[in-house]
Amino acid sequence: MVRFLLEIKTFEKGSFRLYRDHAVQAKLYALLLDEMGFNCLKTLLYVVGVNRKARDKADKTKLNELLCLLTVILEKRGGVIHAKREVVRRVAEKIDDKNLAGLVASGNLSIFWFPYDRNDALKDLAWAKDYWLERREPQPTKNPNKCKTCEYAQNCHKQQ
Repeated sequence: MVRFLLEIKTFEKGSFRLYRDHAVQAKLYALLLDEMGFNCLKTLLYVVGVNRKARDKADKTKLNELLCLLTVILEKRGGVIHAKREVVRRVAEKIDDKNLAGLVASGNLSIFWFPYDRNDALKDLAWAKDYWLERREPQPTKNPNKCKTCEYAQNCHKQQ
């Protein structure tokens, strides 16, 4: 049985927001595991946003320990979408790493989680596939940083 799937995203400035494409990516990873025969009935999907500079300064082993501990704690709480900073900070303090506690306290680490749902993942796959196969236009983003590298930026009505 697959208990959890962890997707780590890095960000540069501000705080991490969970965008649809982040959630879709995690759902599709779980769907692939499901298709390979793994039992994903109780799988929780975690999308973790960590500031790139802060991540580079953190002890990777302790960061991984923090994330593993949090998956166990959050699994028991269930139903909540965004881990409260206070919960994450307390767990970081138990690991006894001031840099890690600082990473959390400064908002440089955000954790979102939700249960895997095969039907939901299949709907998201159809949505993504329509884009990949050019059956639908790309959808404008609310994140202006994504526009900088988008091949459709010239034609996007949102850019005008």
